[in-house]
Amino acid sequence: AAMRALREAGLTPVPHLAAKRFASRGELAGFLRRAVDEADVSRALVIGGDIPHAQGPFADSTALMRSGALAEAGIRGVLLAGYPEGHPVIPAEAIQTGLAANLASAREQNLDAVILTQFSFAPRRIAEYGAEIGRLYPGVPIVVGMAGPTNPLKLLQYAQRCGVGASMRALQAQGMQAVRLLVNTDPTDQLTAIARHVAS
Repeated sequence: AAMRALREAGLTPVPHLAAKRFASRGELAGFLRRAVDEADVSRALVIGGDIPHAQGPFADSTALMRSGALAEAGIRGVLLAGYPEGHPVIPAEAIQTGLAANLASAREQNLDAVILTQFSFAPRRIAEYGAEIGRLYPGVPIVVGMAGPTNPLKLLQYAQRCGVGASMRALQAQGMQAVRLLVNTDPTDQLTAIARHVAS
């Protein structure tokens, strides 16, 4: 219903597929079929899903990607999670291995792949991450995730849950500037810093 409403409002729905939360391949296939048929969905974000144990056959995003269910349903593009500041639970090596495998699966299934980063308050780290990805996977687009307007407490909770560690340390180091950032979550400063890096 949410995807249909977004489409009717002239927006582009992009469902987030948390691999561990699907009880079966059939459940995933059914969800994708409805998303494509009822809301004209063409792209999906594939993530592992931060729960300790898988509820079905997909142990992580790589297992879901390898299932072939996205292409079979008519999905044409996939967004893959990028973690410029790491992940609170997943080791860095596992993140790198998983991203490489997911990009390979996307190529094999003719899915357009884009890396979507976690939100961050550390634009320098985003720029460094972009450079790393550019060296490893030339030509793969990166979309920089930005925190939308929300109240300060929720923003901090999301940052802790998503493992935005460098950002949290940066906020603590900024003192009163951090207070200003948390009260005003307008991402202009982040966008400006990243735009300057790209322009240079």
